[in-house]
Amino acid sequence: MRLGVQFLRAILPAVAFAAALAVIPVVHAAADTTPPSRPTGLTGCPTGGTWGRVAVCWDASTDDSGVTGYEIHRLEVSGFVRAASTTRTAGVFSGEPGRLYTVYVVAKDISGNVSAPSAMITLRASGRPWPPPTTDVTPPSAPTGFTEPCLWDFPGTAFCWRPSTDDVGVTAYDVYRESTTGQGFVKAGTVQGGGFTFFGEQGMVTGMRYIYVVVARDAAGNLSRPSEPFSVPARVGLPVPSPSPTA
Repeated sequence: MRLGVQFLRAILPAVAFAAALAVIPVVHAAADTTPPSRPTGLTGCPTGGTWGRVAVCWDASTDDSGVTGYEIHRLEVSGFVRAASTTRTAGVFSGEPGRLYTVYVVAKDISGNVSAPSAMITLRASGRPWPPPTTDVTPPSAPTGFTEPCLWDFPGTAFCWRPSTDDVGVTAYDVYRESTTGQGFVKAGTVQGGGFTFFGEQGMVTGMRYIYVVVARDAAGNLSRPSEPFSVPARVGLPVPSPSPTA
């Protein structure tokens, strides 16, 4: 293309050159919309002896244009937050000594496409708390025993699970759904503890399967390890009856 334009500029007057450029087709490269592959093989790494550190390693993702970096997201009471960014297949962030942290990793490419999240892993920050804590630091057990559907007539996704246990008492369950738009795991809702452990989400695409995990929480803010991921299909449910006509 460059030699062709230079040749035209040399042999044509300015007006004719401009007219010739107007009819030369311009070919645009197709936008890259393919995200990198999901990171795999998460494991804990040495922290170098520094207290209050969490180090994670994983296997490299692949991408058609090249992976440019990774983000580590960690679970807090408010939800998952970005804890660290790196261009390597290992990352580290600071935390409270002795505390358990649940994390996942996503890969990014040069076009900004974000991969699906890795499997979650729960790691303990190096060291131990000092002075020893005098408050409740024991997390609830991880939720288990998932079944679906609990309510056949629910329009959307619906599932139940067995209650977690805790030395003081479970106050809530936070439900996270794997995003289909590169946002990792997003909080889909919260179910109060002590009652029927059921969750339903409306506005979903009927027939599509969605991945959920559930985390139990106690009054002190201790978080359980996440449940195993659970795949739930969105169902049509029963139609809402029309109101009876009035005279």
